[in-house]
Amino acid sequence: MRWPRPFHYAIVDEVDSVLIDEGRNPLLISGEDRKDAARYPVASKVAELLERGIHYNIELKDNSVDLTEEGVALAEMALETNDLWDDKDPWARCH
Repeated sequence: MRWPRPFHYAIVDEVDSVLIDEGRNPLLISGEDRKDAARYPVASKVAELLERGIHYNIELKDNSVDLTEEGVALAEMALETNDLWDDKDPWARCH
């Protein structure tokens, strides 16, 4: 290394992980501020009401959670909506 020349390079270990693996998952902080950001705390409180095995089931193999009919009914009642997956008023995206 020759000093005081400025350096214009970097060594990146695991560059394939940085560019390929991480590039497939968009950052949650990217994008515009959403108008419905106030819904997230409300949806979180409703999710705390739900009981595993009664209102939802977890599939560890698929890394997914499925609401049961009872869970959908309770969430819709608590959120005062008729359809959690309504395109115009989507509560299901919140939690």
